[in-house]
Amino acid sequence: MSFVHLHVHSEYSLLEAACRIKTLAKKTGELGMPAVALTDNGNMFAAIEFYSACKDNNVKPILGMDAYLAPGSRLEKKQDRDSVQQGPRRLVLLAQNLNGYQNLCKLSTIGYQEGFYWKPRIDYEVITKHNQDLICLTGGLRGEIAEAFLKEGPDVALEKIRNLKNIFNDRLYLEMNRTGLPAWKKLNEFILEASKILSVPVVATNDVHYVTPDDQIAQEVLICIGTNKTLQDESRFRLGTSEFYFKTA
Repeated sequence: MSFVHLHVHSEYSLLEAACRIKTLAKKTGELGMPAVALTDNGNMFAAIEFYSACKDNNVKPILGMDAYLAPGSRLEKKQDRDSVQQGPRRLVLLAQNLNGYQNLCKLSTIGYQEGFYWKPRIDYEVITKHNQDLICLTGGLRGEIAEAFLKEGPDVALEKIRNLKNIFNDRLYLEMNRTGLPAWKKLNEFILEASKILSVPVVATNDVHYVTPDDQIAQEVLICIGTNKTLQDESRFRLGTSEFYFKTA
């Protein structure tokens, strides 16, 4: 079975993920996967290192970003408490070619220079302007569609999918996960139904945050450092399962 991981966070998702770039590229090659994407949270800091590491392991690098979305305009410095603590909603963007990579660079720069408020955020205005040669995945549980469905219901989520389809056309994919979190059961059912209703294809990802199951504790330590918590603190943020690793096909 052929499979490519399209939603992967590295050590450059600072204090949130534990995948080292060279280890990630080597693991991809060892598993016989032809390509791998890098989609760090709100940044492209690892792009050059990732590209070189993949080339060294005969793996095709796919450059991307798990982009933070402002709740309204990127210029408005206002968010609710949940957004400040967990980060805004997100969309996964992948470059198809050099032009797509350049548009990703533009969006990343705009996020830091114009939209930064706790996180580097972009909005639909700049996505509409700079989406050429970019593929859009709808993201994990903090993704634009997943969170809309879980918090606002299927009608709102369907309308957001329509909006994204108007922007990306046939470059939009509805993202499905099986990371063991209960929310994904209902969400995956909705994604499949939405795919039929709106004729938008689905794609499977694993929202990778560490390379092997044994790395889970390292990833949790990083989150504790970033949130000023201890491993013993029951209120600390955690991904929720041990399934966020770089799985085989």
